[in-house]
Amino acid sequence: MPASPLLIGFDNPFMPASTFGSPIADGESWEGFSNEDLSLLAYGNAIRLFPDIFERMQKTAAIK
Repeated sequence: MPASPLLIGFDNPFMPASTFGSPIADGESWEGFSNEDLSLLAYGNAIRLFPDIFERMQKTAAIK
């Protein structure tokens, strides 16, 4: 399966941020993912799949 339909996510704030490192490191160390794949999993696919949410987040960040 290509990385293009996959997302990575964490149940923040229900899952403490201290638990994020290990799964991220596991994904980065797996030889099946390229650096481009990791970028897609981390944020690229979410931006593509949910452009309206991304746009609202950008506007909110600009206000702060």
